[in-house]
Amino acid sequence: MLKVVKVKKDSAVKESAIPFIEETWKQNSNSSDVYLKENGVKYSEDRLESFFVLIQDDQIIGYCDFIENAPLTDTIEGPWVSSVYMKINDRENNYGQLLINHVLHYAQLQGYSNVYLLANSGDYYREQGWTILENNVKQGSQQILIKELTERC
Repeated sequence: MLKVVKVKKDSAVKESAIPFIEETWKQNSNSSDVYLKENGVKYSEDRLESFFVLIQDDQIIGYCDFIENAPLTDTIEGPWVSSVYMKINDRENNYGQLLINHVLHYAQLQGYSNVYLLANSGDYYREQGWTILENNVKQGSQQILIKELTERC
């Protein structure tokens, strides 16, 4: 069984989420993670307010962060979908999109009409309805994408 859990609201999940996130952070890096690491952001309890994990059979298999106000670039404050990670064996099942859709719905409930994402390659996200807003931002060959939130998110 799959379920998406907001980490801050579930103390049992929080206990396993922080080590899982920190361990995958050491092994992987995506665009927004690099920015957050360079600026000393760590996934401690105060960072988990809008952090979501995807759980399958009581095991965390992925996570995604929703950052309301953070200048991940020089031009856009947010909100951002950030730090998207899915275990390699679970990526082909499109579970990452399930998790992102949950976070997009959360953003809608917070009153946002669009959300941004910083990615090394926007191809996967363009297939999911994201639009490239900018190329070649300050951290290299990354792209800023935007997703307009509709009733279908």
